[in-house]
Amino acid sequence: MAQERPDIEYPCNWEFRIIGADEAGLREAIAGVVGNQNHEISPGHTKGAWISIHLDLWVLDEEHRNTVYRMLLKHPLVKMIL
Repeated sequence: MAQERPDIEYPCNWEFRIIGADEAGLREAIAGVVGNQNHEISPGHTKGAWISIHLDLWVLDEEHRNTVYRMLLKHPLVKMIL
C-alpha cells in the first residue's frame, strides 16, 4: 500500500526541530542558512548531551523547504532535523 503525500499548501510557515549538542553553534548554523529571511528561533528541549531548537520559517514551496532542510543537515553541528 503506497503512502499518500500530505497535501501542503504553500507558501506556509514551517517548523524545523533542529537537534545538536551546542546551542550557540546551532543558532549560528541557522543564521548561515536562512540569512535575512524572516524567521523565529525558540528553545526546544534539553536531554543529556542533546538540545533542540525550533526554527519557524516562511517557506515558499517544497523546493525551498527541502533546500533549507538539506543545508541545515550538512552543518557539522546539526545531528538531526525533525
